[in-house]
Amino acid sequence: MNIRTPVFADYDRVMELLIEMANYNELSELQNPKYNDRYIRNLITDCLQTGVVLVGEHKDKIEGVIIGAVFPNIWMHDVKWLREIAFWVSESARHSELGVNLILEFNKRGEDLIEKKHIDNFVITSMEKLPVDYTKFGYQKLETNYSWSK
Repeated sequence: MNIRTPVFADYDRVMELLIEMANYNELSELQNPKYNDRYIRNLITDCLQTGVVLVGEHKDKIEGVIIGAVFPNIWMHDVKWLREIAFWVSESARHSELGVNLILEFNKRGEDLIEKKHIDNFVITSMEKLPVDYTKFGYQKLETNYSWSK
């Protein structure tokens, strides 16, 4: 098992994992996304430069990804947070330690960005379908998001 920063050759696999994640979500507007490759590649590259992008290998194949982007607080633009925008582990690696290792490395990278004064804090989200107890990793619950449905 290996956790590392992806290289450009990994982008196609990262996009496959993002599609898996979108299809697992219950929101119909996210199902079977047709990604604009250039847009997604630019987004991944931007997150590599300013945030955190990690892939996790399980049995010599990339089976997990976590991506964190840096955003200013909407009310205080000088307060910057690293927000996890994607976290996915494929079904074949779901009961391994891959997800835990991705979170632990994300935490290390977030702490490093705080130490370097690039961000003020970092946050992670959880899909209701895949409840993870992030308090085990040092997080505290701040908010719950709801999606409107008919």
